[in-house]
Amino acid sequence: HDQLGLFDTPPTPKQIRLSVAIVGVLMAMLALMSVVRDVPLGQIESFIPMVDSVTSLVDLIIATLLYVQAGVFRSRALTALASGYVFTALVLIPHALTFPGAFSPTGLLGAGLGTTAWIYICWRAALPISVILYVFFNRADVAAQPAKERRSPRIAEGVLVAVVLAVAVTLVGTIGQDMLPVLFVDRMRRDTANMFIVSCILMALFAVAVALLGRKRKSVLDIWLLVVLAAWVSQTLLLQSLGGRFTVNWYFSIAVVLLSHLFLMLALIAESSRLYARLALSTAARNREHDTRLMSMDAVAAAISHEVGQPLTAVTVNALAGLNWLTLAQPDLERAKESLRATLDAGRRSTDVIHSIRA
Repeated sequence: HDQLGLFDTPPTPKQIRLSVAIVGVLMAMLALMSVVRDVPLGQIESFIPMVDSVTSLVDLIIATLLYVQAGVFRSRALTALASGYVFTALVLIPHALTFPGAFSPTGLLGAGLGTTAWIYICWRAALPISVILYVFFNRADVAAQPAKERRSPRIAEGVLVAVVLAVAVTLVGTIGQDMLPVLFVDRMRRDTANMFIVSCILMALFAVAVALLGRKRKSVLDIWLLVVLAAWVSQTLLLQSLGGRFTVNWYFSIAVVLLSHLFLMLALIAESSRLYARLALSTAARNREHDTRLMSMDAVAAAISHEVGQPLTAVTVNALAGLNWLTLAQPDLERAKESLRATLDAGRRSTDVIHSIRA
């Protein structure tokens, strides 16, 4: 079948090289950051709200692009992935509101020391879980080819689930914060043991997502999702080595994930534009072919009219002539016979023309 979707269009060698180069740069920066770890920088109170706002907007754009593809190709896999990005976009709102020092010294919504950290952990866990669901549903979508035989992508349900989960995470992180393990002992320092356990769980999720997606790795979307996962793995490793907030590594770990989301958004926009351009050119070519076929049919119809019209006219003229010879006061039988024979000859020519057209 035609490969028009982001999820079934294979990547070009140039796209593969670009994605490998980006991952290479990420690994190089990770090695560099491990050398300058825990170098304190000034506290930029507006940094988290600014980054969260941009990341949330980018994630909503990504979700919109994926939902459009899901609706066109009836793909539950893309719906699951897009819903994951809706969740990450929404959950960043309470993350920014509850971050200590961003809007108030302790954060809004009744936040505690660990509220922001737990919301952020749920945000980070959303991507690998979404990728795992994407791979799972993609197998079902492929097995249900062609697209008209697939189940409904259920986009509305996906959005609703994302909203409900975002609200639930916010409520648990704020109202139920006392039931959660301690992650930060104060605004700057964290609980190393609990953070290590959480990081191990996240790394396990990332490992499963990368393994499943690496085995699939058949489309442009798969390649760029691997790049995003690589950035998130880099962030997890950096956060594990941190001693607290507002250090060089801390700022870099947040910026690198934002950049990875920007790369994915730009890749999706570029690929969507390219695929829609291909579709537009294909439609224009099909319309030209249709117009050419109509012109050919008009020419054939004109030729048929000319070829059949002449002998039919001869039939009419000869029949009238034979009738005139027979209606005279003294009928001329010989000439009437000649007119009737000419009529029969013209009829045979009409039949021959029609037979040649059918052949």
